[in-house]
Amino acid sequence: MKFSEHVAEVEEFMEKHKFSVDQDLTEQVVIKPEIDLMSDAASMLFMISKDIEDYMKKHYVYHKGLARVQLHTEELAEMIEALILRDEVALLDGLSDLQFITIGTALTFDMPLEEGHKEVCRSNLTKDVCDLSSNTRLRDKGPNYGPPQLKEILEGYRNGDM
Repeated sequence: MKFSEHVAEVEEFMEKHKFSVDQDLTEQVVIKPEIDLMSDAASMLFMISKDIEDYMKKHYVYHKGLARVQLHTEELAEMIEALILRDEVALLDGLSDLQFITIGTALTFDMPLEEGHKEVCRSNLTKDVCDLSSNTRLRDKGPNYGPPQLKEILEGYRNGDM
């Protein structure tokens, strides 16, 4: 599957659920409570990332899972900072880094990421559209929701069926 096809699947979900697309980040209005909340989230993620890095250095251990979590939390924190600053270049860098690290994590643990992505897209498109004015969740699974069949994907991949 080409990258553009993955984007089209996500775009279909976003349009169905009325999530904004094609917004100009530099023109986005952000109020102080939102900035404070995002800043707190970034600070916590940076702290977690540093704690993991310090732990591995202190104990002279390289743990694949910890290393991957450290990379993801650090890059997610940087992406959040880019949103706070409304810095398009930094946001693209953060998103690209997260994608790179996600692919690296899938390779590290031998996961069929593309097949998993397709299945999660299929599942997400079964979720109901919710009325944000009356619902505290951004998404509502609803009665037509079909959870992703990821166990089957993994079993097929491990059995060489993919």
